[in-house]
Amino acid sequence: MPKNQLPTRAGFLSSGLAPAGPMPSDFLCPILYDYSDNVVKTTCGHLCPMCRQELFSLSHSEAPATTDRDVHRLVAQAMRQSGLWRFGRTGQDDVSGAVVETFGIKATDSGLIRAAANAQHYLVNLDHDLLDEHRTHRALINAAHLAPRIIAMANLIPAWASVNGRPYTPAQQDAWISIVRELPAIVVGHDNGTFDAVAIPHLLRTTLDAVVSRATSQDEANAFFAAGLDDVETTPADDLSTLLNFLAWCAADYRIEVARREAWRQAAERKHNAQR
Repeated sequence: MPKNQLPTRAGFLSSGLAPAGPMPSDFLCPILYDYSDNVVKTTCGHLCPMCRQELFSLSHSEAPATTDRDVHRLVAQAMRQSGLWRFGRTGQDDVSGAVVETFGIKATDSGLIRAAANAQHYLVNLDHDLLDEHRTHRALINAAHLAPRIIAMANLIPAWASVNGRPYTPAQQDAWISIVRELPAIVVGHDNGTFDAVAIPHLLRTTLDAVVSRATSQDEANAFFAAGLDDVETTPADDLSTLLNFLAWCAADYRIEVARREAWRQAAERKHNAQR
């Protein structure tokens, strides 16, 4: 929904939001980034992570830091450019015509909506300590959980590079697609494995480097594996690191969620047994 058609925050919250109806038990709200009960639709008529950026962004007088606002704006712009912000059954953004590349991965629309919200949240907080906390955790690689997240972030990263003035060349785009297409099989090879989150990017990168080096010798592909020595200019190698770090973050978060659900299950079982 265009920003000039959105209500004020007060008007939005008092407008009598319509129930969204029954939702899957694992539904993750793209606005709250959490599991939710009694889900309602926003006034634009859908569950849209973009609306979170527009409805709940602070005014300039309220904003704690201009740089944070700029990051939110650029991530929102990248979401639009990548086609992820309005992902539907056709996989196509009805405004820009951007087609979401699936990299040969099968994923549901609901899974991609949740994955896009995760990717957006990660980029918005890329420079915050929030993400660093997960690096000390154990992580559980679940291929089915990571598959749509590979799609989401691998589409968002080239768009993110573009809005930051670093658009991929056609050769770089082709190389990126070729590299990412190898990633799902590597993740499947470690399915249900538990690792230190900090070790997962190196684990995936090492295997991916070996696979890609056998498949291609193109300089553009090799650039995604080059050591990033420049502290100022972001390189394709940094983009690949962002993707792999994101997957590690998702795997750590997934293990936390699995443990939380198991704790809930055990608590419910104890309560049930106590009432017998």
